[in-house]
Amino acid sequence: MADPVLELEVLKRFVKPSKRARCAGFASAERTRDRLLIELRNPGIFDERYVHEVAPSERSPERLVQMFKESGMGGRVYVISSNATWDGKKFQMSWFVEEFLARGFDTLAYCWKSKTAFYEQHHSGFTYFLAR
Repeated sequence: MADPVLELEVLKRFVKPSKRARCAGFASAERTRDRLLIELRNPGIFDERYVHEVAPSERSPERLVQMFKESGMGGRVYVISSNATWDGKKFQMSWFVEEFLARGFDTLAYCWKSKTAFYEQHHSGFTYFLAR
């Protein structure tokens, strides 16, 4: 089951102000959750002030884990994903980074400790680091 507190925190921190209420509405009900996932497929939904693209040469699991740890991420992450097995669950960050790179799903993983996130857009092959 999704964690509405963490999801609203993610939306408030990283989604463009003009899109927050719409996304929060989708996140608030299980029947509209698919709409939230569709909205998050477009990286343009994020406030560009907080988006940092990870270069393709830096996208190995080992390098991503190192970069995320250097930024303060660590421990567990909360996941919003088009993969129903992962969506709304918490995972160990280092394990999850390797897992999501190998699977190809649109996925956002939020570290509530550091208030940062990473986002993998499967269609483009881009990884974004989100931090305020």
